Amino acid sequence: MLRFFIPVVMVFIPFCVAIADDKASVSKTPTFDWSGPYAGVFVSHNWGKLDTQGDTSHLSSDEDDVWASGLFGGYRWNLPRQFVLGAQIEVPLAADTGTVEDITFYPAPAFQPPVTYEYDVDNVFLAIVQLGIAYDRLLPYVEAGIGRAEVSYRINNVDYANAYSPGAAQKTSNVHTIWKVGLGLDYAVTDNWIAGVKLSYFKAEPESYNLPWYDDTPGRYDRGAHGSSANFTLSYKF
Repeated sequence: MLRFFIPVVMVFIPFCVAIADDKASVSKTPTFDWSGPYAGVFVSHNWGKLDTQGDTSHLSSDEDDVWASGLFGGYRWNLPRQFVLGAQIEVPLAADTGTVEDITFYPAPAFQPPVTYEYDVDNVFLAIVQLGIAYDRLLPYVEAGIGRAEVSYRINNVDYANAYSPGAAQKTSNVHTIWKVGLGLDYAVTDNWIAGVKLSYFKAEPESYNLPWYDDTPGRYDRGAHGSSANFTLSYKF
Protein backbone atom coordinates (compact mmCIF):
# COMPACT_ATOMS: atom_id res chain seq x y z
CA MET A 1 0.00 0.00 0.00
CA LEU A 2 2.84 2.39 0.81
CA ARG A 3 4.27 1.85 -2.67
CA PHE A 4 0.95 3.14 -4.03
CA PHE A 5 1.16 6.36 -2.01
CA ILE A 6 4.60 7.44 -3.23
CA PRO A 7 3.70 7.90 -6.93
CA VAL A 8 0.30 9.34 -6.01
CA VAL A 9 1.92 11.99 -3.81
CA MET A 10 4.49 12.76 -6.53
CA VAL A 11 1.62 13.56 -8.90
CA PHE A 12 -0.68 15.12 -6.29
CA ILE A 13 1.67 17.84 -5.03
CA PRO A 14 2.78 19.23 -8.44
CA PHE A 15 -0.88 19.21 -9.49
CA CYS A 16 -1.79 21.33 -6.47
CA VAL A 17 1.09 23.73 -7.13
CA ALA A 18 -0.07 24.09 -10.75
CA ILE A 19 -3.54 24.98 -9.50
CA ALA A 20 -2.03 27.68 -7.27
CA ASP A 21 -0.01 29.10 -10.15
CA ASP A 22 -3.09 29.20 -12.33
CA LYS A 23 -5.10 30.93 -9.62
CA ALA A 24 -2.37 33.52 -9.09
CA SER A 25 -2.49 34.43 -12.78
CA VAL A 26 -6.22 35.18 -12.92
CA SER A 27 -8.06 38.22 -11.66
CA LYS A 28 -8.86 38.46 -7.99
CA THR A 29 -12.31 37.09 -7.19
CA PRO A 30 -13.91 36.20 -3.84
CA THR A 31 -12.95 32.69 -2.74
CA PHE A 32 -13.97 30.48 0.15
CA ASP A 33 -12.19 31.20 3.43
CA TRP A 34 -10.85 27.93 4.86
CA SER A 35 -9.32 29.49 7.98
CA GLY A 36 -10.78 28.92 11.42
CA PRO A 37 -11.87 26.13 13.77
CA TYR A 38 -13.98 23.15 12.73
CA ALA A 39 -15.33 19.89 14.17
CA GLY A 40 -17.01 16.86 12.68
CA VAL A 41 -17.67 13.14 12.46
CA PHE A 42 -16.22 10.40 10.27
CA VAL A 43 -16.93 6.85 9.17
CA SER A 44 -14.08 4.70 7.88
CA HIS A 45 -13.52 1.28 6.36
CA ASN A 46 -10.15 -0.17 7.36
CA TRP A 47 -8.22 -3.00 5.71
CA GLY A 48 -5.45 -4.38 7.94
CA LYS A 49 -2.77 -7.05 7.95
CA LEU A 50 -1.17 -8.56 11.07
CA ASP A 51 2.53 -7.93 11.75
CA THR A 52 3.96 -10.59 14.08
CA GLN A 53 7.23 -12.34 14.91
CA GLY A 54 5.39 -15.58 15.67
CA ASP A 55 4.01 -18.29 13.43
CA THR A 56 0.62 -17.47 11.89
CA SER A 57 0.04 -20.73 9.99
CA HIS A 58 -2.57 -21.76 12.56
CA LEU A 59 -4.75 -18.73 11.75
CA SER A 60 -7.56 -18.76 9.22
CA SER A 61 -6.20 -15.42 7.97
CA ASP A 62 -3.71 -12.72 8.97
CA GLU A 63 -5.87 -10.02 7.36
CA ASP A 64 -9.12 -8.39 8.45
CA ASP A 65 -11.31 -5.40 7.61
CA VAL A 66 -13.40 -3.41 10.05
CA TRP A 67 -15.66 -0.36 10.11
CA ALA A 68 -14.99 2.49 12.54
CA SER A 69 -16.46 5.88 13.38
CA GLY A 70 -15.47 8.83 15.54
CA LEU A 71 -14.96 12.55 16.01
CA PHE A 72 -12.36 15.03 14.80
CA GLY A 73 -11.65 18.71 15.13
CA GLY A 74 -8.99 21.25 14.35
CA TYR A 75 -7.96 24.61 13.02
CA ARG A 76 -6.84 25.82 9.59
CA TRP A 77 -4.78 28.82 8.52
CA ASN A 78 -4.71 30.46 5.09
CA LEU A 79 -1.17 30.83 3.72
CA PRO A 80 0.22 32.65 0.64
CA ARG A 81 -0.40 31.15 -2.83
CA GLN A 82 -3.66 29.52 -1.71
CA PHE A 83 -1.91 27.06 0.60
CA VAL A 84 -3.86 26.00 3.69
CA LEU A 85 -2.20 24.62 6.83
CA GLY A 86 -4.20 22.57 9.29
CA ALA A 87 -3.78 20.92 12.70
CA GLN A 88 -6.30 18.25 13.64
CA ILE A 89 -7.15 15.84 16.45
CA GLU A 90 -8.86 12.57 15.50
CA VAL A 91 -10.56 10.27 18.04
CA PRO A 92 -12.18 7.04 16.82
CA LEU A 93 -14.97 6.06 19.23
CA ALA A 94 -16.38 2.82 17.84
CA ALA A 95 -14.94 -0.03 15.77
CA ASP A 96 -15.86 -3.57 14.83
CA THR A 97 -14.12 -6.43 16.65
CA GLY A 98 -11.42 -8.08 14.56
CA THR A 99 -11.63 -11.88 14.63
CA VAL A 100 -9.67 -14.79 13.13
CA GLU A 101 -10.13 -18.52 13.75
CA ASP A 102 -7.58 -21.10 14.89
CA ILE A 103 -7.58 -23.87 12.28
CA THR A 104 -4.65 -25.99 13.49
CA PHE A 105 -3.96 -26.21 17.23
CA TYR A 106 -7.53 -26.34 18.53
CA PRO A 107 -9.93 -27.87 16.01
CA ALA A 108 -13.33 -27.52 17.66
CA PRO A 109 -15.34 -30.68 18.38
CA ALA A 110 -18.52 -31.13 16.38
CA PHE A 111 -21.17 -28.53 17.21
CA GLN A 112 -18.75 -26.71 19.56
CA PRO A 113 -17.51 -23.13 19.13
CA PRO A 114 -14.09 -22.75 17.49
CA VAL A 115 -11.09 -21.13 19.12
CA THR A 116 -10.89 -17.54 17.92
CA TYR A 117 -8.43 -14.68 18.35
CA GLU A 118 -10.10 -11.30 18.86
CA TYR A 119 -8.87 -7.74 19.17
CA ASP A 120 -10.73 -4.58 20.13
CA VAL A 121 -9.32 -1.09 19.69
CA ASP A 122 -10.46 0.56 22.92
CA ASN A 123 -8.88 4.02 22.86
CA VAL A 124 -7.25 5.85 19.96
CA PHE A 125 -5.87 9.38 19.78
CA LEU A 126 -4.21 10.89 16.70
CA ALA A 127 -2.53 14.30 16.20
CA ILE A 128 -2.48 15.23 12.51
CA VAL A 129 -0.89 17.97 10.39
CA GLN A 130 -2.38 18.80 6.97
CA LEU A 131 -1.18 20.89 4.04
CA GLY A 132 -3.44 21.66 1.10
CA ILE A 133 -4.07 24.11 -1.70
CA ALA A 134 -7.50 25.75 -1.89
CA TYR A 135 -9.33 25.95 -5.17
CA ASP A 136 -12.23 28.07 -3.99
CA ARG A 137 -14.55 25.57 -2.23
CA LEU A 138 -12.37 22.57 -3.08
CA LEU A 139 -9.40 21.67 -0.85
CA PRO A 140 -7.09 18.78 -1.81
CA TYR A 141 -4.49 18.06 0.90
CA VAL A 142 -1.85 15.69 2.22
CA GLU A 143 -1.55 14.78 5.88
CA ALA A 144 0.64 12.95 8.38
CA GLY A 145 -0.15 11.98 11.95
CA ILE A 146 1.03 10.09 15.03
CA GLY A 147 -0.81 8.79 18.06
CA ARG A 148 -1.57 5.89 20.38
CA ALA A 149 -4.00 3.00 20.41
CA GLU A 150 -4.96 0.79 23.36
CA VAL A 151 -5.81 -2.70 22.13
CA SER A 152 -7.53 -5.52 24.03
CA TYR A 153 -6.62 -9.02 22.86
CA ARG A 154 -8.24 -12.32 23.78
CA ILE A 155 -8.20 -16.00 22.85
CA ASN A 156 -11.73 -17.36 23.13
CA ASN A 157 -12.61 -20.88 24.32
CA VAL A 158 -9.15 -21.60 25.78
CA ASP A 159 -8.49 -21.52 29.54
CA TYR A 160 -5.30 -20.38 31.28
CA ALA A 161 -4.06 -23.99 31.36
CA ASN A 162 -4.12 -23.91 27.53
CA ALA A 163 -6.98 -26.41 27.40
CA TYR A 164 -9.98 -26.18 25.08
CA SER A 165 -12.82 -24.83 27.24
CA PRO A 166 -15.94 -23.30 25.66
CA GLY A 167 -16.77 -19.98 27.29
CA ALA A 168 -13.29 -19.46 28.78
CA ALA A 169 -10.81 -16.88 27.47
CA GLN A 170 -7.24 -15.68 27.87
CA LYS A 171 -7.15 -11.87 27.94
CA THR A 172 -4.55 -9.12 27.84
CA SER A 173 -4.01 -5.62 26.43
CA ASN A 174 -1.28 -3.25 25.34
CA VAL A 175 -0.71 0.25 23.95
CA HIS A 176 0.65 0.76 20.42
CA THR A 177 2.25 3.78 18.80
CA ILE A 178 0.50 4.41 15.50
CA TRP A 179 1.24 6.70 12.60
CA LYS A 180 -0.41 7.37 9.28
CA VAL A 181 -0.10 9.35 6.05
CA GLY A 182 -2.91 10.20 3.70
CA LEU A 183 -4.46 12.15 0.85
CA GLY A 184 -7.79 13.92 1.23
CA LEU A 185 -10.28 16.10 -0.56
CA ASP A 186 -12.70 18.46 1.20
CA TYR A 187 -15.57 20.36 -0.38
CA ALA A 188 -17.40 23.28 1.25
CA VAL A 189 -21.05 22.47 0.55
CA THR A 190 -22.09 25.70 2.29
CA ASP A 191 -20.17 28.41 4.13
CA ASN A 192 -20.22 26.18 7.23
CA TRP A 193 -20.74 22.54 6.21
CA ILE A 194 -17.82 20.63 4.68
CA ALA A 195 -17.91 17.10 3.24
CA GLY A 196 -14.78 15.10 2.53
CA VAL A 197 -13.12 11.83 1.59
CA LYS A 198 -9.67 10.59 2.58
CA LEU A 199 -7.43 7.60 1.78
CA SER A 200 -4.78 6.74 4.37
CA TYR A 201 -1.97 4.28 5.06
CA PHE A 202 -1.46 3.39 8.74
CA LYS A 203 0.90 1.32 10.86
CA ALA A 204 0.70 0.17 14.48
CA GLU A 205 4.14 -0.61 15.88
CA PRO A 206 4.48 -4.15 17.34
CA GLU A 207 4.04 -4.71 21.07
CA SER A 208 4.32 -7.87 23.22
CA TYR A 209 1.24 -9.74 24.43
CA ASN A 210 1.87 -11.95 27.45
CA LEU A 211 -0.49 -14.92 27.65
CA PRO A 212 0.04 -18.55 28.79
CA TRP A 213 -0.52 -19.70 25.22
CA TYR A 214 2.60 -17.77 24.17
CA ASP A 215 4.88 -18.70 27.07
CA ASP A 216 7.06 -20.95 24.90
CA THR A 217 7.20 -18.46 22.03
CA PRO A 218 10.21 -16.10 21.68
CA GLY A 219 9.12 -12.49 21.93
CA ARG A 220 5.77 -13.48 23.47
CA TYR A 221 4.17 -12.99 20.06
CA ASP A 222 4.92 -9.37 19.32
CA ARG A 223 1.93 -8.10 17.38
CA GLY A 224 1.34 -5.02 15.29
CA ALA A 225 -0.57 -4.18 12.12
CA HIS A 226 -0.51 -2.11 8.97
CA GLY A 227 -3.07 -1.33 6.32
CA SER A 228 -5.19 1.29 4.64
CA SER A 229 -8.42 3.12 5.35
CA ALA A 230 -11.05 5.06 3.44
CA ASN A 231 -12.67 7.88 5.46
CA PHE A 232 -15.88 9.77 4.79
CA THR A 233 -16.18 13.00 6.78
CA LEU A 234 -18.70 15.70 7.56
CA SER A 235 -17.65 18.78 9.53
CA TYR A 236 -18.92 22.18 10.62
CA LYS A 237 -16.70 25.24 10.21
CA PHE A 238 -17.29 27.81 12.95
